[in-house]
Amino acid sequence: MIQDKNAAKILLDAALAASRELNNCLLDIQQNCNEDEFTKSKRAIGQCMGEMYDELIRPVLETHPDLTPIGLKT
Repeated sequence: MIQDKNAAKILLDAALAASRELNNCLLDIQQNCNEDEFTKSKRAIGQCMGEMYDELIRPVLETHPDLTPIGLKT
């Protein structure tokens, strides 16, 4: 994906931050919306997060495994 390590880190940090924000957003939605709205939102956010992982996070980490955050290390 991105060969430049600094640029890869910038992208990775942004993608991980976006994932955290989307996850936090679910808590607000759950508390303020009905069950149907929450279920639909959870599904859509899950799809976004999955796509972000598949298309951004995983390729960056495959190219730069040393950038893998502790929480994602296997």
